Amino acid sequence: FWASRHGHRTIPIEMGFAEDDAQSRELQQSTASEGSFIMNDFVMKYLLPSNESSQRKLEDWPSEAIDAWSVSEVAYMAQHQLLMQIPELRSDIAIPHFCSLGKLQTVNVWIGTAGTVTALHYDLDDNFLVQVAGF
Repeated sequence: FWASRHGHRTIPIEMGFAEDDAQSRELQQSTASEGSFIMNDFVMKYLLPSNESSQRKLEDWPSEAIDAWSVSEVAYMAQHQLLMQIPELRSDIAIPHFCSLGKLQTVNVWIGTAGTVTALHYDLDDNFLVQVAGF
C-alpha cells in the first residue's frame, strides 16, 4: 500500500538504535540522524526488512552488520503531519469522540521499524497514542 500508492512522496525520517548504550550513542552522534526519504525507499530499506527480521529466530541473524546503521535498522517517521500531506488518508482513521472535547491541535503520524523506542520526554501538546502492529 505505502510503496505502491504513496511511494513517490518525500517524508522526514529519523534514525536510531535499538540499544541505549555508549557505543550506540557515540555512533549516533557521529552520523547524521535525520533526513528525507522517498516513501518507497523507506518501506524497502527499513520497514520490509524489519517486518521480515521480526519473524526470524535469533540464530538466523547475521553475525556482522553491513554498515553502521544496520546494527539495529531502526528508522522512523515521527511527528509528521502525514494526513495533511496525503489528505485522502484522513478518511482511513476516526478520531475518538473524547479527543474532540478540547481543541484538536495537530494529528501526527509515526511509522517505524520493530523495536523502535523513545526516551522518556515531555511534549507541549497532549497526546493520544494509537498503536497498530503488523504490516
